[in-house]
Amino acid sequence: MANNERSFFKKVLSVFVTNGVLFVVGMGSSILSARLLGPEGKGVVGSAVALSGIGTQFLNFGMHGSHSYQLAKNPSCMNRVAGNNLLMAALAAVCGGLLYAVVRQQPEWTASTGVMLGLVCLYIPLSLYQLLIQNAFLGVGRVGVYNRLNLINGLGYPAMLLCVAVLGVVSPETVFLCTLAASGLVVVCGLVRLKPLLGEGIRLDITFFRNCLPFGIKSYMACLGSYLVIRSDVLMIRYFLGEAQTGIYTVSVNLSDIVGMVPGAVSILLFPEAASMTSDCERAVFMRKVLVRLAIVMAGLTMAAWFLSGIVIPILYGMEYAPSVRAFQILMPAVFFMSLQSVLSNYFAAKNMWTGNIVTPFIGLAVNFSMNAVLIPRMGIEGAASASVVSYGAMMAVMLARFIGDSRRIEKELRKHEA
Repeated sequence: MANNERSFFKKVLSVFVTNGVLFVVGMGSSILSARLLGPEGKGVVGSAVALSGIGTQFLNFGMHGSHSYQLAKNPSCMNRVAGNNLLMAALAAVCGGLLYAVVRQQPEWTASTGVMLGLVCLYIPLSLYQLLIQNAFLGVGRVGVYNRLNLINGLGYPAMLLCVAVLGVVSPETVFLCTLAASGLVVVCGLVRLKPLLGEGIRLDITFFRNCLPFGIKSYMACLGSYLVIRSDVLMIRYFLGEAQTGIYTVSVNLSDIVGMVPGAVSILLFPEAASMTSDCERAVFMRKVLVRLAIVMAGLTMAAWFLSGIVIPILYGMEYAPSVRAFQILMPAVFFMSLQSVLSNYFAAKNMWTGNIVTPFIGLAVNFSMNAVLIPRMGIEGAASASVVSYGAMMAVMLARFIGDSRRIEKELRKHEA
């Protein structure tokens, strides 16, 4: 147990170091894109990112989680996982093409230009394949490869953004194209690193695909609900308030995402680590230690971000983005709640206990959607941030109650066994 803990926290530390670099780079990229595009252009790109992210979530069918689970149990199935990945990307490409053809016939459905719509539909299968390939490396414990791929993505985007700025071809479409190109670079590098792990080569096994689906669908339902909670407010702000306010709110969301890198690192590493444990008691004790340490770190981090935001955002982004300060500050409790909720969700996923993981995000989504519909027209972007706090607070409370109940059950069974 002690060796497992040291190994896990060593992996977490390595991801933290990587995320520290990405934190700085991400801040620079966010500032540069905001300065280049202005609030309205930033809103267009933010909406495109939200749409493509939702598309990726709709089409992944939870296979990234299922593959991590399968690989944690049996690393030798990597060649069949790689076959599944190619099949999923191909299906997503077909769906993206159909989406483009349908929406182009109904231009009133979207405010996006034809070029931006095409880029979104192209980015969906590419980002899906990136998600699948990176999670495959996590499943076999190749955290170093995962970190390097994240660095390639994090450094590639601002490098391409700088090229766009120097060439003087700045537009929402070219900025979003930088996102797409960085993702493509990650995929190419990931395939190169994947080759030595394939053994007999990529194998398309329909039986293995079907076997992965039950776990994947459960993960899919849970992740889809959670992602919709995160991104639905951006689209609702665009609907109620327009592109400029969306761009201002996107700055708050982007910075909140950067703060959320810490629990994200813990969550993605916790899942395969907990799934590989055979004892419920060992898993619960391990989870308590992770949860307490994460809560302390995130409390300090979110409070520091709250105090610094009033100074940092106007100076770095410009006074036109000053209204995002208050929205960002309101979002900090939501980031804290989300960090604990996401880690607890991965803990229950590792135990294959999915009912609560599926129901809880949709409770949060219902709260978030209904509150956004009321608060955004009345309070603007601050109303959207307030809705996120309430919805994530509710989700965390449900997950924490589940964990306490599960821990008590385990302790009761352990005492009965000892007696």
